[in-house]
Amino acid sequence: MNILFFQDTLAVSGGELWVVDAAEKFRQKGHGVILACPSGSWIECQAQEMGLPYFNYVLDEEYEGHLRWLLCETLCEEEIDLIFCGIPGYREEVPVLDAAIREAGRGQIVLRLGVTPGSDSLSSERVGQGFDTVRGIVTVSEDIRTHLHKAFPFMPSDQTHVIYNGVDVDKFDPNRFPDRQAFCQRHNIPTHHRIIGTVGRLDGIKNLPMLVEASKDVLHHFDDVTFVIAGDGMEKQSLMQLAREFDVMDHFRFTGFVDDVLQLLSGLDILAHTAFSEGVPNSVLEAMAMGKCVVATDVGGVPELIEDGINGVLIPSRDVEKLTWTLCDLL
Repeated sequence: MNILFFQDTLAVSGGELWVVDAAEKFRQKGHGVILACPSGSWIECQAQEMGLPYFNYVLDEEYEGHLRWLLCETLCEEEIDLIFCGIPGYREEVPVLDAAIREAGRGQIVLRLGVTPGSDSLSSERVGQGFDTVRGIVTVSEDIRTHLHKAFPFMPSDQTHVIYNGVDVDKFDPNRFPDRQAFCQRHNIPTHHRIIGTVGRLDGIKNLPMLVEASKDVLHHFDDVTFVIAGDGMEKQSLMQLAREFDVMDHFRFTGFVDDVLQLLSGLDILAHTAFSEGVPNSVLEAMAMGKCVVATDVGGVPELIEDGINGVLIPSRDVEKLTWTLCDLL
């Protein structure tokens, strides 16, 4: 089977990580793969590094006609059977893909939804309603599937399917940890400190001020703790300013975007995931695979991963006090 992965965004999040990983896994199994991604995107850089076939295009809608031509040409030349499209992206993806398929005379579409749809983030066109080239929608959790059917009550139940994100348990093997001391030295963390960290895009939906606020009381009880915030995004400067205001900046490390998540997670004692909304977070899956303590807000698909008090701890997404005392209990 020949598969085209279409990810119409410049963002770097779990969906983009999944696309690159899935393309490589399908290639290893003997399928033909090609990525379609905006010029200058993270996916384009990864495709170059990994030797994955790809073509790029200008993200601006002004060039949508050229994008459709590129898609049509690729469908024909690469004999594409399936387009795997992550939603939501920059534009209404389905009409563009549908037009290219009809011009090429081949291909069909499967959509993948990895986040809980907001009230205005999805339209009937975006989820493929009325397009017979769309064969189904994959969601990464039952929670997202439920929200999708509430938003589009006339969508047939057999059109949606839950496929959870996976994790490479050989890669994230707790018995193959990189050197923790090297991690501490790299980030200037005292080697005797316990480390609480989080990994992800730094934007409002991740609710990271909650962790910074909780850190003040945690550090009042335990002064041998360092907090690591790994990732980049619009909230980085405001989070750093908040840490200064709470006078805890000396106990925080902002690493920026991290390529080697394995090394980062190997250095953590506790993963704290504080999002307001979530699909199935890769960082939680990977931390669990490595046997780390996980504290996460009970949103989206997270309760489908964590049984509270058994393989992690669930907390309400706005309860700073509960987060504080949970972290103190674990320490």
